[in-house]
Amino acid sequence: MLGILANRIYRHLFAAQVIALIGTGLATVALGLGVTFGLSATFVILACIAGAALFTALLVWPASDPEVLEHQHRGLPEHDPHWAEGSDHFGHRHAHAFVIDKLHPEWPREP
Repeated sequence: MLGILANRIYRHLFAAQVIALIGTGLATVALGLGVTFGLSATFVILACIAGAALFTALLVWPASDPEVLEHQHRGLPEHDPHWAEGSDHFGHRHAHAFVIDKLHPEWPREP
C-alpha cells in the first residue's frame, strides 16, 4: 500500500497534502475556538498549546546532536570525489556534515 511512496514525485505530493491537511485543520480549530471563546481566549489557548509543544520538543530532542558524523560507504570507488568531502578518510569510512542525499539515503546506524 505504501509502495507508491517509493516514487519521489508521489512522496512529495503526499507530503504536500499532509501539510495542507494539517494547516487547514489548525485553521479550523482556531476559527472554532475564536467563535466559541472569543479571540483573546483563543490567543491564550493557542499560545499555551504552542508552549507545550516547544517544551515537549526541548525534552525529546537529543542533547547531543552532532552535525559531523563518521559513516561508511560500501562500494564507493576510491577515486570518487565524495571522498574529498570532510576529513578522516580511513578505508571506506569518513566524516563530514551529514545530510540525506543520493550518497546518504538514510541516517547512519553505526556510531
